[in-house]
Amino acid sequence: MIIVVKPKSPYSYANAISMSRSLYNGTYLIVEGNSDVKLFKKFTNNNKCRVKAIPTKSFATQVFKILENRKEAGIVLVLDADFDHLNKVKKFSVNMFYTDNHDIETMIVSSFAFENFLREFTDELELKKLEQKMSKKLREILIENSLLIGYVRWASINNNWKLKFQDLIYKNFIKLKNLTIDYNKFVSELIKNSPGNKESDVKIKNEAHNLQTKVNDPWNVCCGHDITELLLIGLKYIFGYNLAKITRKKIESILRLSYEFRFFQLTQLYHGLKNWEKDNSPYQIFN
Repeated sequence: MIIVVKPKSPYSYANAISMSRSLYNGTYLIVEGNSDVKLFKKFTNNNKCRVKAIPTKSFATQVFKILENRKEAGIVLVLDADFDHLNKVKKFSVNMFYTDNHDIETMIVSSFAFENFLREFTDELELKKLEQKMSKKLREILIENSLLIGYVRWASINNNWKLKFQDLIYKNFIKLKNLTIDYNKFVSELIKNSPGNKESDVKIKNEAHNLQTKVNDPWNVCCGHDITELLLIGLKYIFGYNLAKITRKKIESILRLSYEFRFFQLTQLYHGLKNWEKDNSPYQIFN
């Protein structure tokens, strides 16, 4: 069962859960956003575990902390790690869990679900041509180019810059023939897209470069939405089957459908949630 409400404050979300306890005494799994809730609903025991969608990471965290302070039992929080792994942000509760890497989308693309997706939606010959030309597999092409964006995202978070990544037009800085990024154009487009930004292109590039000198897991640096935006361009212009009208959200929806429970069972997140079940009987998450 999916419960999505739109109250005005974190207390409204928390109160809705607390008030429901007279009728429901099972687990609440709190996640951020409707896309994550759709994935977890596939895997959870819907009679024993209700997946609760909260609009943002910040809101979800606030709601969870309110419930913890009230000593509500059977509450679990799952968040996209974003850059928290890289910034060594510690978990603030034994009842909260992060995605294995940056977000749900990177977990899916790094799994065998990606191969399932490619078999269904790509022209095998055209994809092979691209991979031979670049001497790399598609996953590697997507990761290498998303990394350049990811380091700028990370620098922006760490420095509290007012860079606006939402509504970027990726086609303006991605080369349509090979899915590579024109880095200078990307930074220029990002600055144009960020009316509140006060940072120069030189400073942005330097700060991002400083982060690149560290040894980092690329799956923690890359943002899943950047990967799927690049994949969208590839499907539209290089190796897709009649997919001119496909969108990023549709791609992410199909990837979620391609992500099987057996793939999820290989993750640290799954094993963490299973251990939580053992420690918090009779509360259940899975069948």
